[in-house]
Amino acid sequence: TLDVNAYVTGVSPSTGSIYGGTLLTITGTNFGDVYTDNPVQLSLGGGIGSADCYVQTTSATEITCRIDSDTTSVVAGQGAEVIVFLKTSEEAKCEDTVCAF
Repeated sequence: TLDVNAYVTGVSPSTGSIYGGTLLTITGTNFGDVYTDNPVQLSLGGGIGSADCYVQTTSATEITCRIDSDTTSVVAGQGAEVIVFLKTSEEAKCEDTVCAF
């Protein structure tokens, strides 16, 4: 069986500065190994607000990204969902209860 699904299993840290710049570490499975393969975004959902997280490093099981300083105050402290987009244009779903920032 060929499994091409990707999953997010954790996000660390779960809090950061409202001014941005926090380095997030996202763990999971089946991530791409090129930094442009898996863009990351923090979202409140419903189009209320979002912030980009610029990928610094990536491997099959871990992504590190730095949260944009211009838009973080929109999502800071509001339980924003961390969304990892896949190269195949699908979203990697969180498989744990602790994937919010």
